[in-house]
Amino acid sequence: MRFVVSALCLLGILAALKAESLVSAAESKPLKLLYLGDNGHHQPRARFGQLQPVLKARGIELEYTDVVSDLNAEKLAKFDGLVLFANIDKIEDDQAKALLDYVASGKGYAVLHCGSFCWLNSTPLTELAGGRFKRH
Repeated sequence: MRFVVSALCLLGILAALKAESLVSAAESKPLKLLYLGDNGHHQPRARFGQLQPVLKARGIELEYTDVVSDLNAEKLAKFDGLVLFANIDKIEDDQAKALLDYVASGKGYAVLHCGSFCWLNSTPLTELAGGRFKRH
């Protein structure tokens, strides 16, 4: 049930981003999002498999990765936003800077469920996510 609520919140955020990003229907390009998961018990790849076709039907492209080193300026520049659904304890300083710069440039960052417990070594990213969950 929590996943459904998170997915509905994500769809609402994405719909708002999509609506805001449209210049005109004729010039519209798909919203492209990078979905960062891991191989943990929350099964991010399975959740991706559920979200991807629904978002695709709404003109939103979702690409999966579980490679944290994809958090670099060159890779992130290909996307309109990052969706985080993972349990990754540590982020390298250059990756944190790339992510913070990316969001500061106006790109999106959607932290879902377990993603709020990522980056335990980065106070700025914890603040960007709005906090960290304490327990289930």
